[in-house]
Amino acid sequence: MLASTARKTLRVTRGFVSRTKATEASLPSEADVVIVGGGSIGTSTLYHLQKQGVNAVLLEANELTSGTTWHSAGLLWQLAGMAGQMDTDVEFVQYTKQLVSETLPEETGGDWAGWQNTGAIFACSSRERQISHNRVRLLAQSMYPHIEAHDLSPDEAKEVHPLMRTDDIYGAVYIPGDGSIDPSALVRAYAKSAKKNGGRIFEKVRFFLNFFFDFECV
Repeated sequence: MLASTARKTLRVTRGFVSRTKATEASLPSEADVVIVGGGSIGTSTLYHLQKQGVNAVLLEANELTSGTTWHSAGLLWQLAGMAGQMDTDVEFVQYTKQLVSETLPEETGGDWAGWQNTGAIFACSSRERQISHNRVRLLAQSMYPHIEAHDLSPDEAKEVHPLMRTDDIYGAVYIPGDGSIDPSALVRAYAKSAKKNGGRIFEKVRFFLNFFFDFECV
């Protein structure tokens, strides 16, 4: 029997083997997937794997969101293609918005998952820029007709956002349904829902990764 402070081994049946010094006596000896890092990506991975019935565990060296996640901007733009992206990004953003605004709150008993519906304004410095934005708007609305977006004159943009300087812009595009996500709240919601589905999270665990396939540490 290993003492609680002894080195324990996680044997991963798909992928690499992780060795860890753990103070957690309940640390499992096997897992299909070991996720390293308890930020928004790590907890999202755990959440979605548990949805698929995969035996996964998450290891975090400190506490959840203690890395770069806590100071992320968390902006969510429904017209993601404005940044030069593709229709798949528009679809992914729609999935994410529904996840944080509806799905996760329902799964966690009404907990806030971080969604803040603030709206967004894209300033256009030229007619060509506004045309470019509108092309993306039409693409997005062809996939999701419910996406609300409006062309604004400089004066109309000023009405929506009185603090906005408009004397040097051609126009703007306003998307009322855009917003931002509080990263810490999102991680807490991911973690809570994943645990309800059998996901396991271990914090304050120091670990060492050995990238050998089909190799079991003893």
